[in-house]
Amino acid sequence: MSNALKEIYTKITRHPDFKEDGYLAHFFANLRDDFKLEGGWQVGFYSLDEDLVVTCQINGKDLVVDKGRPFRKEYKQIEKLDLDLVTFTFDEMIKKIKDLQREKYPGQEPMKVIVLLQTIGRVIWNVTLITPTFNTLNIKLDATTGDVISHELSSLLHWEK
Repeated sequence: MSNALKEIYTKITRHPDFKEDGYLAHFFANLRDDFKLEGGWQVGFYSLDEDLVVTCQINGKDLVVDKGRPFRKEYKQIEKLDLDLVTFTFDEMIKKIKDLQREKYPGQEPMKVIVLLQTIGRVIWNVTLITPTFNTLNIKLDATTGDVISHELSSLLHWEK
């Protein structure tokens, strides 16, 4: 997958409307309940000077850009994402997520899946499955080795502000 991610990254960074603003921070995508991509990948760049995440996505021939504050519980600099470290592919990740969900959390099939490729100490696939019963299953996999880092089921109905 790193080649496909690199192609998306290159397409965005070579777009005539792209303005260099920070460093690569994440890839984000929504998936349908069948784990197929819904829309395209959004690529995030972190601007340390402004403490902003600049998200870019190709839509036809246009580059769609959005800026916003990073989502985090406490201030911590967003880590740089190194695509060369991503050797556990998207397809391998999806298979592992499906297998883990079926084995450990039967009956918690997703209606929506959120995928984030980011660096938190190491490069990870951070995947959240949202179920029809308003549960979320968050699974983190090492994007280099494919090892399961963590998995946790929680209810959206019990989240606090």
